[in-house]
Amino acid sequence: MDLTAKADFIATAKILSVNKDSENEDIHNIQIEILELFKGPKVDSLKLHSRLNSSCGFYTPINTTWLIFAYQEKGGKLSFGYCSGSETMSKKWDSELHSRKYSKAELDKLNASYLDKVKSKIEVLEYLREHKIKPINEFDLKPHFIDDCIQNIRGFDEKTERFSLLELTVNEDLSIQKVLALKEFENEELALSLMECVKSKILVSAGKDKAIPNKSKMIIELYYYPANGKMASFISQYFL
Repeated sequence: MDLTAKADFIATAKILSVNKDSENEDIHNIQIEILELFKGPKVDSLKLHSRLNSSCGFYTPINTTWLIFAYQEKGGKLSFGYCSGSETMSKKWDSELHSRKYSKAELDKLNASYLDKVKSKIEVLEYLREHKIKPINEFDLKPHFIDDCIQNIRGFDEKTERFSLLELTVNEDLSIQKVLALKEFENEELALSLMECVKSKILVSAGKDKAIPNKSKMIIELYYYPANGKMASFISQYFL
């Protein structure tokens, strides 16, 4: 949710053209066609921090589609790059490159797993947009679970929902004043266990600061992963 709160522009888009910037060799100018806009203005061009001759090299080939998280620069132009959180929706694992390690079936599974992760991110963005929820995290607060309570929520059968959204009201001293469910799991026992865990076992930090100037709010998302073979279903803060 940090990326969603911080980004000035979020959309799925098709790359129409990519051209070198005449003033900066580390930047490309790209033309895009927005497929689905989640946040920010409707634009048809972005700056790409490519840095092709460095370890941070990043490129968006023509006719590929991307989930883009972009940020406004000083001059007002929106830009993104390797660390912006953007991900391709056109990923294909190179079977020739990986043939010595993976079979075609394994490569297909890797590709499906990756695309499912991107799809999950888009589902969260669609829910936020449809319900007019605007994530704000003005003090860059970070949630932390203690006593493994989130890891102990296992074995629940959730057939409908893939994620839950909870809004935390954080006091100046970083204590939690209130937890509000914006989107719950359908399994009531799972939803109750999760709420009890968050209310009693979550801490919030603000970097090295011991307090924040005023009361604030933040939204956390929690993801459901179904049972897989001998591994029981579980909840995670992260896309896996």
